[in-house]
Amino acid sequence: MNAGAIEILLVEDNPGDARLTLEAFKEGKVINHLTVMADGADALAYLRRQGQFSNSTPPDLIQPLRKTSGRHTAVMRTAISPSR
Repeated sequence: MNAGAIEILLVEDNPGDARLTLEAFKEGKVINHLTVMADGADALAYLRRQGQFSNSTPPDLIQPLRKTSGRHTAVMRTAISPSR
């Protein structure tokens, strides 16, 4: 990963939309490392560093799925380490 890059977690179940998001970051010349999770359960496991995501890098930015409810978005916020 590029030093100084923004670590972004994108929660998106549509591969086409994920690709469009990646292209938008490239066009905007945003230096980033984009991790895409297809559902909220995997995103929470990633944020909590559980299971297969035990070595995940904490994101600087989380872009939740557009159709994620406010309750699920709040759960994702609480999963972020307070030390970040």
